[in-house]
Amino acid sequence: PLVDESRFNQAMCYYAKGNWSRALDAFDQLREDFRDKELIHSIVYYTGMIFNEKQEYDKARIEFMNVVDAGQPELAPLAQFGIGQTYFAEAKYDEAIEAYNKAIEKYAEAKSAEDAHFYIGWAYEKQKKYENAITQLEEAIEKYPRNENAPNAQFYVAQIYYTKNDTDGAIAAYRKVADNSTFDYDIRRSAQYWIGFILEKVGNINGAVEEYQKLLKNFPEPHHTAQHPSNNINDNYIQKLRSEG
Repeated sequence: PLVDESRFNQAMCYYAKGNWSRALDAFDQLREDFRDKELIHSIVYYTGMIFNEKQEYDKARIEFMNVVDAGQPELAPLAQFGIGQTYFAEAKYDEAIEAYNKAIEKYAEAKSAEDAHFYIGWAYEKQKKYENAITQLEEAIEKYPRNENAPNAQFYVAQIYYTKNDTDGAIAAYRKVADNSTFDYDIRRSAQYWIGFILEKVGNINGAVEEYQKLLKNFPEPHHTAQHPSNNINDNYIQKLRSEG
């Protein structure tokens, strides 16, 4: 058994290094030898992942579908989600949504099903179905608040409101990010900046000053991205804004 596992792990090392050609060759060599063994499902799944990385999406879907049809309990949910990802990458959003919904329906308890809820919302946004996107993302956030996609999804909701010229909705959504202490520092700081920025853009100078002061007080460390616009906010900027206002 250790020999079999070692051969598979060697192929996985090529995969982890992003050496797709060598990884694909290694998995192809293993495919026949492992045809009747449990590791065949992993070989097929990671072959699909390689094709996905190579942007050979039709081939990826074939491999993922093989895993789904085999019904391997750990990999089938990932493979079904992977099918959705291939369609999303090709901007085939209707097909992506259908694949994500299948992941939710067939594997409701799987982590990939959680992720699928968020990606459906992002697919709706790509289609400019903004109301559907907001509803989907907000439901996903409420249902899975600890999912790693939740902070970005909440920020995304705010951006959709801003795209729709709904400044009140955008500010309320950004505030949910800025005030959530469980979220990453940078995304919270960025959300707080956007609240001030929106108020400044609409001419509410007093409100903008208040929110920028809150930015400096609650988020004293700069954003880790040096060029992030929130790093331009300082006491001088606020004073200038006051005087011009």
